[in-house]
Amino acid sequence: MKRIYIAIAFLLFSMAVGIIEFITINYNIDTYMNKISKVEKLIKDNNIKKAEIIIKENAVSFEKTGKSILYCYYTHDELEEITEELYTMEDLLDDKRIDDYHEQSHLLMKKLLFIKEKEQITVQNIL
Repeated sequence: MKRIYIAIAFLLFSMAVGIIEFITINYNIDTYMNKISKVEKLIKDNNIKKAEIIIKENAVSFEKTGKSILYCYYTHDELEEITEELYTMEDLLDDKRIDDYHEQSHLLMKKLLFIKEKEQITVQNIL
């Protein structure tokens, strides 16, 4: 009987860790995606200076905290690419290359969405 209790406890622990991971990753990805969307809105409103500040904060924040959290779950190359793209977006805004910024932003949002989709509980992701 003890073995069943231990097995059930292990199963519950594993499920709890999986749920915490899911919530943590989704929260972090949503935070960065929301900041990028906010920058897009600021650019539409022609508030480039504030957009530059937010994208720089986003890049620094991702490099310091976001990457350290996500390193536990994803390959370092994937996260390094995201960091580089954030800094590239910052440079594009500094150079006032808005069209290139929008293209880079779109690609980064796709990568972040892909990370988020990999965390969804689906048969395809489990197998």
